[in-house]
Amino acid sequence: MTAPPTVCAAVRPVSQLVSRPLTWLWPGRLALGKLAILDGDPGLGKSLVTLDLCARLSTGRPFPDGSCCPGVGNSIVLNGEDGAEDTIRPRLQALGADLERVSSQAATTMKQASRFASLLTPVRWTEP
Repeated sequence: MTAPPTVCAAVRPVSQLVSRPLTWLWPGRLALGKLAILDGDPGLGKSLVTLDLCARLSTGRPFPDGSCCPGVGNSIVLNGEDGAEDTIRPRLQALGADLERVSSQAATTMKQASRFASLLTPVRWTEP
């Protein structure tokens, strides 16, 4: 078994960075290519909202506020609570998703949930 690669991080003073504008996936709400976390109490519909966004992106339909979707795209659903077959797929179908454009990595046990971390490691940082 091989050892994971060493994690290296480039650190620079902020004064050396060049400012650039954000590119928006959903204008004013979700930046393209950035991590977004939808947080809240249980039972408020966070998973449903997330799947609705995946469905809209998979077909290019407008966002809930009527703003245009930037085009058809693919999504990966990482869900530590709901089953892919009994919850995620039926919800996506009901939301009109193109199921070929949405992939799922669902964890329904603690052992499976612990594997989500392996999607993020090893992390290899590179010089900008």
